[in-house]
Amino acid sequence: MSDYQIENVVLGFATNLNPERLEVFAKTLRSVYAPQVCDLVICTNNVNNQLCQIAKEYSVTFSYTPNTYSFSVNKFSKLLNRSILYPTKWLALSTQNIPSLRIIFYEMYVQLLKLWHHPHFVRWFTYRDFLKTNPQYKKVFMSDVKDVAFQSPFFDKVDSSELHFFKQDVQYGGDDYWDTKWYGDSYGSKALQKVVGKPAICIGTIMGSFKGVDAFLEVLCAEILKTPFIGIEQSVFNHLFYTDGFNNIPFEVHENAVGPVLTIAGESLNRFKVCPDGVFTVDGKLASVIHMYDRHQETFDYFSRLLGYEIKQEGLAK
Repeated sequence: MSDYQIENVVLGFATNLNPERLEVFAKTLRSVYAPQVCDLVICTNNVNNQLCQIAKEYSVTFSYTPNTYSFSVNKFSKLLNRSILYPTKWLALSTQNIPSLRIIFYEMYVQLLKLWHHPHFVRWFTYRDFLKTNPQYKKVFMSDVKDVAFQSPFFDKVDSSELHFFKQDVQYGGDDYWDTKWYGDSYGSKALQKVVGKPAICIGTIMGSFKGVDAFLEVLCAEILKTPFIGIEQSVFNHLFYTDGFNNIPFEVHENAVGPVLTIAGESLNRFKVCPDGVFTVDGKLASVIHMYDRHQETFDYFSRLLGYEIKQEGLAK
């Protein structure tokens, strides 16, 4: 990170990621914000020579995590994992308000989760830890890395709300299968019925003030600690959203492609057009942030050309 008093930071978590995906993320961000304006911090499990070069060229600060993405976990490993985590969880939640015991059991539980849980969950604890020792930032953008690219400034394209969420073109019970399945698997059919017809808010891009993001992370991390294996983080986030879990934080929800983020899920073909000089919304606005560019061949090819060499279709390295 720079010695300047930087007010903005972009945070990403990229374990086992193919380097070219990370380079798209870093290169496009630096085309928008110079290092003197915005820090870029990415947490990863391995920094090889290629990533060192990316860090040097695009002013990326890498932070280490031992957490990795596993394509498969055998039954014995999963059984061993749960047999240790469940009693540790009970001890942690039972003693979290007792200072002399909290430092042992609560912190041990958090550390075990950060080691063993899926990166999608672990990243939020990592962001929380980072912000605890970096309170100098005024604005924070937390983002997926594998499928996100930047085209124009975004920090100043929102109002003064403490927190900003971004819709995708997905409704519970609609044509998109996965979000509906995830929510139902996590919370059951009765809970699912309460959100049918409502939008599934995307957790892949979230922005806010330091205060708003810090408060958001405290709520989300506390919920993950209570129910670590309930399902996909997207469902946990939306369940909190629809049960007023974030109501103590002033937030704004942005329509897809109206706010600074364009999320191009499978149903979003009518949302964008690819031109020689960028990806635009259908009304001619250059989209500041593109999320899920790898879902459509046209946008995938555009950012591959921008990078200058071919991007692997597989975002994760085995």
